[in-house]
Amino acid sequence: MQKQQPPHCALCGAPLNEQELEQCHQQAERFNGQLLCFAHQRRFSGCPGLRNQGLH
Repeated sequence: MQKQQPPHCALCGAPLNEQELEQCHQQAERFNGQLLCFAHQRRFSGCPGLRNQGLH
C-alpha cells in the first residue's frame, strides 16, 4: 500500500502545517481552492504591498 502524501503547497511543494491548511479552507475562494503555504498566500492578498513582496 502507498503511504498518503501530506498536504503540500500547490506552488512550491512545501509541506503545509495545520494553520496553513485551516487558512486555505477558510479562504478557499480567495485562493482559488488551492492549498498554499503562508509565503504564497501573500500573493493573493488585497494589499499591493504584500502581493508584490518577494518570497523569502
